[in-house]
Amino acid sequence: MANAAVLWAQYMKKPDPQTLAVYADALQQEGDPRGTYLQLKGIAKPTEEQKAAIVRMEGTNRGAIVGPAKAFVRETEFGPNGLVDRARTELPNLLKGLALISELSPCLILTLTSVKTLKDAVALGKVPPAELAKIWFVDFGMLTGSLGGIQLTDKQMAAIGPAFAEVEHLQLSCRGAPGKAFSPEGLRAFGAHCKKLRYLSFDFYRVEGQPPVTAYAQVIGETPGFATLRALDMEGVTEHHLGSLKLKLNKLTDYLNYAQKDRYSLVPRLEKLVG
Repeated sequence: MANAAVLWAQYMKKPDPQTLAVYADALQQEGDPRGTYLQLKGIAKPTEEQKAAIVRMEGTNRGAIVGPAKAFVRETEFGPNGLVDRARTELPNLLKGLALISELSPCLILTLTSVKTLKDAVALGKVPPAELAKIWFVDFGMLTGSLGGIQLTDKQMAAIGPAFAEVEHLQLSCRGAPGKAFSPEGLRAFGAHCKKLRYLSFDFYRVEGQPPVTAYAQVIGETPGFATLRALDMEGVTEHHLGSLKLKLNKLTDYLNYAQKDRYSLVPRLEKLVG
């Protein structure tokens, strides 16, 4: 049997249940508790005892089954296959631990917080695009206990843009008073760097003095960096507002805020939509 690291590299490149099962066995033989956890999660009809063991591991042994990235993420959630499919990290931890975070899952949904200053944004913008693109879905939209995500100004949007050149799935949140939330021109500056974006969810919370959501939609329709989009979630927008840009308008990502019941279906549904 190949060692766990080789098997994981194979799985990350081409995910399939068989490789994951062999990987779990290899981890278990190496004494890694993630192996036992993945084996338990792989049982189609677990016994009550096995279910209890899963609960115990997710509670008292959670850090160990998250793996090497545990120091850099929190609020982790495990998918049906036993891998971390969603996590939250602050910018300092992303900068220090991106290589490990990106190895959590080939379809990781990562909520990013703590981009507070222009200096922070500049630091994020220096992340190599190919490295950030290893995160399947980058989410700026959800914060625990609040609705609306984090505020990013025009200057911050322009500064972070280079790092997002190869990101394929993204959620942005635009909220706050003018000067505190990015304007359509801030979105344009960000979009100028995008080259591979397939899906964008755009949460918009308008306050007095802020342009309407249709002004942001117009920028999406005009900016070449958004031309690769295949689907867009943007409430209050129709195809008319996007000009010549033709794509699917949908609402798949409500679960990133509060509607949790269907969260596991996002990956296959999104792949079907944009694939």
